[in-house]
This record gives sequence, C-alpha cells and structure tokens, in this order.
Amino acid sequence: MSPNFHNPPVVERVIGIQFEELPFFTNAHAGWFWKSFLKDSAWSHLSTAPPIINKFEQFGEKKFSASPAPFQISTAPPPERSQIVRESDDMMIQFQNSRFLLNWRRKNDQQYPDFEDLLDEFGNHFKVFQKFVGEAGGSTPKINQWEVTYVNHIPKDGIWSNASDWLTLFPGFSLPSYGEDSMTLETIGANWSLNLPNQAGRLHISLKHAIATTPKKGEIIVLELTARGPATDFESFKQGLDLGHDAIVNTFANITSIDAHKVWGRNEK
Repeated sequence: MSPNFHNPPVVERVIGIQFEELPFFTNAHAGWFWKSFLKDSAWSHLSTAPPIINKFEQFGEKKFSASPAPFQISTAPPPERSQIVRESDDMMIQFQNSRFLLNWRRKNDQQYPDFEDLLDEFGNHFKVFQKFVGEAGGSTPKINQWEVTYVNHIPKDGIWSNASDWLTLFPGFSLPSYGEDSMTLETIGANWSLNLPNQAGRLHISLKHAIATTPKKGEIIVLELTARGPATDFESFKQGLDLGHDAIVNTFANITSIDAHKVWGRNEK
C-alpha cells in the first residue's frame, strides 16, 4: 500500500511531457492556442518565461556525455515558454516548442487534488494541445520523456525550530563531523539522484534551507522530488508517470520522520 497524507507540505505539483521540437512553432502561436483552443474564460492570464532546456535521462556510458545542440542561424527570436494561469491562480498550463506542463499550486489552506484527478486534467489539456499542433503544423508531438515534480515547503516553528532538528526531521541523513565544538550548523543543501528499476528513469532529490517570501515570510526547508524517464507515446508516458509518482511518494515517506507523518496526517491507501 502506498502512503498517503491528509495535509502534506506540498506547495506545488507538476506533470510534464517532453517531445521533439516543433519546427513550425513561434511565439505567435501562444496567443492562438490560448484564444482559440482554451475557450474556458477561467484561463485568464498569459505571460512568457525563458524556455526550459530539454533533458534526457541516459544510462551507462551515455550518462557522462551530452549531445551538443545543433548550430543554427536564424533571424527569428527563439520560442519562449508560455504560461497560462487560471483565474483562481492555483493551476497553470505551460508550453513551448518541446514541452507541455500542468502545474498545481497550493493557495492558502487549499486541499491538494488527487494525483489521478490532476493526471486526468493534464490529459484533457494535452489532447487540446495535440489538436492545436495538428492544425497549426500538420503534425503531432513525438513524445520522448515523462516528468513529475513535487515541491514541499516545511516551515520553521512547526515540525522544526532550529538547525539541530533537521536530522530528526530527516533521520536517514547524516552530516560530516565539525571537528570543533565551537562550530554549529547554520544551513544545509544537498542533491541526490537514484536510478528507478530497470533503468526506467531517475528520481532527483533536492534539499535546501531557504527563506520564503509568500504566503508567509520566514525560514523553510525546501524538499523537491522530480522523477523523469523516457517515453515513446502517451501510454508509455502514463506508465512512466505512475512509476515516478510512486517513487516520489514512497521516498518522501521513507526519508521523513514518523513524528512529521503524524503532523501531516499519514494513512495508507
């Protein structure tokens, strides 16, 4: 049975799909997709951001090498990443010439949606995007990667109050010996990558001490877990996503303390 939490510290969840670059795609297509294909007026705001670099999980000797991007000369500006936000500000669709993502972002004490519900909503929006690609470019996205991310913010004065509590919150972690009794731990940051079974992908874990500015200002521990791996079609995308989601949920439960689980309302489903 997979662990489940009634009130976890999740502030954002992202489902993403990567595909071969669409040669026809320009920045002008963002407005077309928004106005003509996202007809629900609740998707009320369009903005742009720098594009996300394509990432591929490779194994064996390939994991130590990177394929250089092909050299191109163009007078057109590179396609940006478009972000369309729902009026309630809790959902955001992002897309560029090689990616499509759906972000859920917690607002106040909002209950986070079931993963299956979020995946269904992603699937519905991606079908609309596929229709757009067919009409705009006469093609279909050639899927090559799945990705799922959970971002957790664990605030100070809740489960932890000072740096010495971090090893209690994350009982499996250890720190190097200081060597001097007069030294004390001030901050922390670490990254890990774990291979999923049968080289189906990787789980990337990032842990850092940070200062939050919204919704409340103060110290937090940011625990981000991202799983991604190769896919060739939407069915293998969903299979990989299920594997990555299970890896994230189980790893989160395994690296955090039982006392923290009580605060977050752990149960099994």
